[in-house]
Amino acid sequence: MTTGVRISRAVAIAAVVGMASGCSPGAADDQSDSGPVKVAAGFYPLRFLAERIGGPDAEVTGLTPPGTEPHDLTLTGPARAAAEEAEVMIYAGEDYQPEVTDVVRQRSGDMTALDILAVSELDLLHADKHHHGHGGDRHADEDSHDHSGDQRAVDPHVWLDPLRYQRVADAVTETLARERPERRASFEQRRDELKVQLRDVHRHLRDATSDCASRTLITNHAAFGYLADRYDLEQVPIAGLSPEHEPDPGTLARIATEARRANVSTIFAEEGIPAKLARAVADEAGAEVGVLAVIEFAPTSGDGADGGDYVSRMHANADALQAGLDCR
Repeated sequence: MTTGVRISRAVAIAAVVGMASGCSPGAADDQSDSGPVKVAAGFYPLRFLAERIGGPDAEVTGLTPPGTEPHDLTLTGPARAAAEEAEVMIYAGEDYQPEVTDVVRQRSGDMTALDILAVSELDLLHADKHHHGHGGDRHADEDSHDHSGDQRAVDPHVWLDPLRYQRVADAVTETLARERPERRASFEQRRDELKVQLRDVHRHLRDATSDCASRTLITNHAAFGYLADRYDLEQVPIAGLSPEHEPDPGTLARIATEARRANVSTIFAEEGIPAKLARAVADEAGAEVGVLAVIEFAPTSGDGADGGDYVSRMHANADALQAGLDCR
């Protein structure tokens, strides 16, 4: 984590276990008349948490405009101003959105920054684990974009596992409460209400994928490693960790052969991305094309997954998996 950034791994651990519930003497008095905490969030899943947990006690700006891939973000205009004025920045690692990381470094002395990939006990996956995780417990009630070229780069898509996402919600709550200690109870109440919904999402995904004709999840690119890890699926990505890196014809043919061998009836594209690769494999394998939402950007009604928000999109993902993997 970047040196000098005020929220550290230790603070993230405290967020998860709920240790840092107090504040220094006088802190609440000093800020008792302050307005909503100003939050800048790198992209949609982080903005969603900040908005839901912050409620009227937070002024949240999402830095990634609609229709922009988060990792292609260039900070200009209002987004640049919001990043430079924020009291809190929420981001996902050093490589995912480099311009956001640059702001974090530049403002390390006067802004609290939360790197969600530094949150305790997330059990992060890496680029060389993208084909399949290590077998999540799909019955549990708890619990890599590779832009740097490092094959040990961390996969940032932790939000696609609703139980890991709960840990991130804990860290967001703690971060907001450190800035506005007098509003801690409100942040925690909204966090707890959201976690009820996230547990419902987990149960839906667990039940939807408990008994399937195939456990092979062939996807447009390797964004679903955490989901596969949690629900004991084998992710087979067509385009690897970056959707821009198209495979050669031989790779497409090998994946189509694997799809036939694994009795795969649906190849999954992602929302808002042309389904060319998924369609090519599906045609070769005699399969259909379905849609799974990566939820990197704010849902819209025109992106192929029918709008909604994080919670409704994850429920839709559960339904899509149940149908596409021929689950009972």
